[in-house]
Amino acid sequence: VRSRTRAAIITSGGTLNGAVLEDAQRTRAELVEAAHSLIESNDGSETSALLTPIEMVREAMRYADPAEISPVVQNSAMDILSSIILSNSNAVTSEAFRDANGLDSSIESLGNIIASSATTTQEVDKATRTSLSARAENTISSLGDALVAPQIEGEIAVEIATQHLTLRGQRVLSDTIDGQSFVLSTGDSVNFSSAITQAVSGEVTILVSSISVGKNYGFYPSNENSTGTLSIQIRQNQQDASVQALSSPITFTIAGAASLSPDDDDDGSGNSSSRYSFTCRYWDTVVQRWSTDGVSSVGVVSGTDDVQCETTHLTTFDIAKGYSVEINTIEASDINSEAFSYRNPVTLFCLICIFFWIIGLLVAYRYDAKLEEKNKGNFQSLGFWRKFNRMRRMRVAKRSFMHFFQMSKWGARRRHPWFSIFMRHEGDFMTSTKRVTILFVLLFAMMTTCALLMDTEQSIGGLPDSVGAGILSMLLSTPVPIFINYIHRRRVPPKLSIPLIKEGTTYTCFSYLLVLCSLISGEADGLFGGDEGGDGGEGGEGG
Repeated sequence: VRSRTRAAIITSGGTLNGAVLEDAQRTRAELVEAAHSLIESNDGSETSALLTPIEMVREAMRYADPAEISPVVQNSAMDILSSIILSNSNAVTSEAFRDANGLDSSIESLGNIIASSATTTQEVDKATRTSLSARAENTISSLGDALVAPQIEGEIAVEIATQHLTLRGQRVLSDTIDGQSFVLSTGDSVNFSSAITQAVSGEVTILVSSISVGKNYGFYPSNENSTGTLSIQIRQNQQDASVQALSSPITFTIAGAASLSPDDDDDGSGNSSSRYSFTCRYWDTVVQRWSTDGVSSVGVVSGTDDVQCETTHLTTFDIAKGYSVEINTIEASDINSEAFSYRNPVTLFCLICIFFWIIGLLVAYRYDAKLEEKNKGNFQSLGFWRKFNRMRRMRVAKRSFMHFFQMSKWGARRRHPWFSIFMRHEGDFMTSTKRVTILFVLLFAMMTTCALLMDTEQSIGGLPDSVGAGILSMLLSTPVPIFINYIHRRRVPPKLSIPLIKEGTTYTCFSYLLVLCSLISGEADGLFGGDEGGDGGEGGEGG
């Protein structure tokens, strides 16, 4: 299998695809099936009868591309290992099994099964993945019992480390656990508190397993932002001891959890502590999901990319990387005469904006007064609503470029935040004075959010900080036009409210182009309702 796979990878340039991939999958499936048949053909009572199928599974699970191992083969291989390890405890704990590297082969096979399952691009449902992870965890526990079987109490810890799975165990007296540090070769570690001595007594086995299946992949079903998994167990008589609700927490560290891949490392630091938040969690076997009850994050260990957590119970843990938002805060020391001086560029810019706002108000007020003098009475208002209804009919009328042009012109005069101030329709209840005020409210809302986010580090999907700040500025400013749109809503006069009857063709691509243009020009407020929204005449108007 290995020689054929290496040759295939060299030929295909590093990845498997097409007929080469199918051949690799078929070969591995045949080898696992042969191992299964070998188990059924013997009684499994002899150690030698267990080693051959384990070696066959190990060879089948050694892969260069996770796609080589299908989910069916993963589950079959897991069935073989779990049945051998769980059903033949005497043979597995024997000296002959250890001398023949049976433990090493089993642990390597388990790690490869878990890794291929976590990183495969093939569709695997959550229940199947959860079942495979649970069986793997039970098998790891039994292998841990076999690992420490020849030990006597107090003897130095023993460890088997493979590419994806590292298992370390030690037999100790419970009263010696207090303050003990358990460090794996992977860099992961556990520091036990004094409360552990109250939960267990007598001779116990400490088992810690570290599962590393590649960057951002976890053990149980998870998203791609999870880290490696650390399982911590205290066992007595080959059973998990109940360690729950400890009075003082146990501290554990997952090495490299805060590291960044070269593609995400913008500043070359290799550390993501400032770009991500970290959530310590455990797999809840009752509800079959990740939970944070009794687990908390201490933070990134200073000078490293390791993340430290605390827990009041023992189980399987990992760390989820999330996104964090940073904003500037105002301290008491920031409020001083220099902050409000005209020499401060921000203050100067605000004063200039306020000046232009006042000038704009005066000009807009005069413009409104002229229109009101020119169009006394309700004639222009009624004419506006008739034009409004005409535009509504165009939405369901036969498509044409002329309709598109007229609707675009109508929309620009009514909704554009800049042009509509002095191009608004006569009779429109949204006066130019209102439009100027709304425009500057939107401007100051954007200025405020930009000030909050200036020179901050935003952890939004690995985007550059400037792009993340821009996205957050839009999100924080969105409620402003929605609220303004709400308070300025206006009911269509009942006598002029008409229902729309579709005439075969409804909205065309032009309407979607209008939506796109409105988003680009910052006019999203027009999308949240308005006096054009319903057949019954209810609606409102944005700025």
